[in-house]
Amino acid sequence: MNLHYPQKGISPEFWGGINLEVVTIEEGTVEIGDYAFAQAFPEEGLPNNLTTIRLPQSLKTIGGGAFMRVRCPKIDLPDGLDKIGDSAFAGSLIESIRIPNGVKYIDRFTFYHCDSLRYVELPRGLETIGQQAFFEDGLLSSIYFPENLRYIGWYAFEGCANICEPTGLLILPQNLIEVGRNAFCGCLSIRRVVMPSSLVAVGEYSFADEQRWPHNYYIKDQKIRVDCYAYEPPKSDGNILGNEGVKGDLYVPAESVERYKASNWAKEFNIYPLDPDEENPYTALEDVKGVKLEVSVVGGVVSVEGVDEFDVYDVSGCKLPAGRPLPAGVYVVSTPVGSERVVVK
Repeated sequence: MNLHYPQKGISPEFWGGINLEVVTIEEGTVEIGDYAFAQAFPEEGLPNNLTTIRLPQSLKTIGGGAFMRVRCPKIDLPDGLDKIGDSAFAGSLIESIRIPNGVKYIDRFTFYHCDSLRYVELPRGLETIGQQAFFEDGLLSSIYFPENLRYIGWYAFEGCANICEPTGLLILPQNLIEVGRNAFCGCLSIRRVVMPSSLVAVGEYSFADEQRWPHNYYIKDQKIRVDCYAYEPPKSDGNILGNEGVKGDLYVPAESVERYKASNWAKEFNIYPLDPDEENPYTALEDVKGVKLEVSVVGGVVSVEGVDEFDVYDVSGCKLPAGRPLPAGVYVVSTPVGSERVVVK
């Protein structure tokens, strides 16, 4: 069954278990209400067939739980969208999503347990990623954090085992203030983390490997390197990696080494001075702004319309050979007139 929906706002009352497959929402609609198209759990024996959703450019708000558990692999969000409610896509089968630039806050549980989600393009104006926003999205990889991001909430990416494939490097954005408890717990692909000078607090178990039952503790089984550019040690209770396991290596500004050694960071890390001659990984990614570039990808090869020269970097800041097919992931295209993120699928 198809639904062509013409109303200015959509609420869940019409749903009532209708067996929808395709939904087209007409231009002029500005809001989709809470749980408007939420699908039933399969074991409940109710319809769960919604596979195609067409949203209008006029849309401003998607309510909480609006598309929970939908089977649709792709949903194009309109550029004018500025609010997405909590649990909006929780449990859905979307494979990739581009979040428009007007969205400043990703609410709690927004993409909770999206088991097919591989690629997310976060908006440049994003300031907060809420609690469990991407919890246990096990296929999610190569995520790029915008420079305006201030807060990463509790359990935000817990269980995202592949989040740093293939490089193993997690670069936290330059203006980040706080990493919440368990934010990257169970992200087994993380082998190195770069933290900005703005960082104020890192929650417990942020980079632990997993929770071990029945003892209810966390442990880091592999050595991890952290480069932290904050001159004052960010607040920590000393359980960033867990209560047991391999001690990590922490590199900090030379003048701050003694302060870190006197802090809780010394409980889990061997502390060394940053090498002043080592390239700062933020350098290649610090200017992802400017004019809108017309970037296209064909067969994994990136091209930019109207630009003769450009460079391509991976999320670790490494420059890549031009003109060669790239593996799936997120990249930064840098030109003399500006930079742009691109997703290779």
